[in-house]
Amino acid sequence: MATFTPFTQDELLAYFDRINYSQRDPSPSGLPAPTIENLCQLIVNHQQAIPFENLTIHYSSNHTINIEPQALYNKIVLNRRGGYCFENNGLFARVLRSLGYKLWTGAASVVLEAKVEVQDGQPTIKAPPMTHQITIVQLPTTAQDGGDSEDRQDALWLVDVGFGGQTLPAPKMLVEHEITPGVRPEQFRFTRVHLASNVRQENPPYWLLEYRYKPDSPWMSAVVFDLTERSHTDYYVANQYMSTNPESKFVKNVMMARLRRDEDGVLTRVLLLNDILKLRRDGETKLIQQFEREHERVKAIEEWFGIKLSEEDIGGMKGRSVALME
Repeated sequence: MATFTPFTQDELLAYFDRINYSQRDPSPSGLPAPTIENLCQLIVNHQQAIPFENLTIHYSSNHTINIEPQALYNKIVLNRRGGYCFENNGLFARVLRSLGYKLWTGAASVVLEAKVEVQDGQPTIKAPPMTHQITIVQLPTTAQDGGDSEDRQDALWLVDVGFGGQTLPAPKMLVEHEITPGVRPEQFRFTRVHLASNVRQENPPYWLLEYRYKPDSPWMSAVVFDLTERSHTDYYVANQYMSTNPESKFVKNVMMARLRRDEDGVLTRVLLLNDILKLRRDGETKLIQQFEREHERVKAIEEWFGIKLSEEDIGGMKGRSVALME
């Protein structure tokens, strides 16, 4: 594994300013303590301030995503941009580690179209290669989490601030079948599955994250993963494919998402896919705007996601399959 270089206190304070985070109970170091309460607040603040987006693939001169640690800090914190999974989760994991959280980063398969089936008597799912970065955080259980105060053990939590319109708005403890809320009235749960194979294998069960938009909606698959720690090299290879291969969904589409709190305090999701801008609130999706021209999309990106593209950035879109009329 690569050597970890923590953020300096000044860098962390700049990140907190970027996500509008106010410390409530700083530790003796002057930074927030590594607690579940602070983790929850950091996650929701991050997702409100920093969009999930793949704009660099399209709106740039080199169409290259750099996931080196300092490049992520410069882009997201200093230049106030967003990023996709390797960027958002890469930066956030480094922030958490710098604050003293025990964690490791892993990989997941995106299985949004997959169905769980029974194979050899076991729940099974067909999964593509693991091209999504996740974080597993280890925290002591509390009475609220169901732990015995005299015999507490660490619990594992999935943390993911880079999964677009289905991103978890809070950490989720790795407990099977326990339903937890997302952005109202969304729900999430874990089930254990095997990965489909042409050869019978005694592979250990994987964790499948499922979600539904409403309590009466059907469950849908999101990501499937195991608890193997992954390295920066793993993400480097996956990032190269996802950001450059013509068959990658990120190369084929302009994609953005962020959390937004309305004036009445309700948390919503703002979603952009190519020429469509939508708002998801209370389980209903509303069309905000359909773009016909490039300047309309560029304006919406600034108004709804806080990203102002330069003329050079905008020029990088010319000739691409997802470009709109000028």
